[in-house]
Amino acid sequence: MPFAPLAAALALTLLLTLARLGGTVDSDVAWQLWIGGRIHAGANLYTDIIETNPPLWFWVAVPVDRLADLLHIRVEAALVGVLGVVVALALVATNRLTGYIAARQRGLLLCYAGLALLGAPWMHAGQREQLVLIATLPYAALIAARRRGHRVSVWLAAFIGIGAALGFALKHYFLLVPLALELWLFATAAQRRLLRPETLALAAMAIAYAGALITFDPDFVTRI
Repeated sequence: MPFAPLAAALALTLLLTLARLGGTVDSDVAWQLWIGGRIHAGANLYTDIIETNPPLWFWVAVPVDRLADLLHIRVEAALVGVLGVVVALALVATNRLTGYIAARQRGLLLCYAGLALLGAPWMHAGQREQLVLIATLPYAALIAARRRGHRVSVWLAAFIGIGAALGFALKHYFLLVPLALELWLFATAAQRRLLRPETLALAAMAIAYAGALITFDPDFVTRI
């Protein structure tokens, strides 16, 4: 029976997710989830709740809180479940982009990635550094595929760009990641195109985030 790299990595991801479901989260993430719950209940960030961080991390917590309500489970368990799904999607996308790697080596890569993305941040599940790492894996694989001259589905590239934008926008210095990857691609690739589905998705999400911030949480700009 041939070795299935993706299946092995997804099985590992499922085991890690199930093992983590009963645990708790650290104080930073507990605060994030509490704020997400208060926003879900109608509170206004930066007026009813004073916080100095940008709003995206707290906005992300709102659907997690809603999911916990719908399923009648602890919000921490809902967060871990969402993280497991997102890691699985990152692994699926990465597998699609690394088909040029031999099956066994790709299996090792994907399983190690699953451990790094979901196992290593065990007590810090939900921290922004974990989220940006999850977003970076398929984006880096996409840039590597571009460098090798491989054809990539427009929809896959755009999907990866949208997911990566949500991760990179969590902290301003996370933007160094796509910038460094673009410089690497520009310096080493035979064909160089700045306007690609993933870069257009990044730009569109940046504009959408700026618009949402000004529309829904202008106090972050004017007060905080």
